[in-house]
Amino acid sequence: MGWYQRASTVFACTGPLIAIRENESRAATIGYNVFWFKVLIIVISGVLAALAGGLNALYFRNATPEVLGVGRTIDALLMTIIGGMGTLIGPVLGAVVIRVLGNYLADWFGPRWPLVFGLIFVALVMFFPWGIVGTLQQRPLRGLAQWIKRLSRGAGQKAL
Repeated sequence: MGWYQRASTVFACTGPLIAIRENESRAATIGYNVFWFKVLIIVISGVLAALAGGLNALYFRNATPEVLGVGRTIDALLMTIIGGMGTLIGPVLGAVVIRVLGNYLADWFGPRWPLVFGLIFVALVMFFPWGIVGTLQQRPLRGLAQWIKRLSRGAGQKAL
């Protein structure tokens, strides 16, 4: 958590950006220039996207239209939804889950793996409504430990 606090002090515009994200009209009422903050964020995101695209083209040594397909966009959205929005580690964890799970499901289920992945995605959204990281932040691991303890007690009583 220390790195986040340091980053918040370095990037002093995080407070107004959070305020704009939560309630744009309230942020404008407080006195933030919402338009210029939005322009700043669009410029920063454009620079980062251009850097990522340039590095991608250098790594794969080509730039074709297939790279900009709908599949890549859907993958990025799924990674963000599964991992959790509002955190830096959430989409990274979502990317790991999607890639590892996709490889295993393709080996196990062959051409029908997207159907199984869709069912797993629905289950993940039902049990982790804020993504994996967001749900763990909302409901700490203590609750998970208590839930596992309750399950193990219930299984022990059924065995008797």
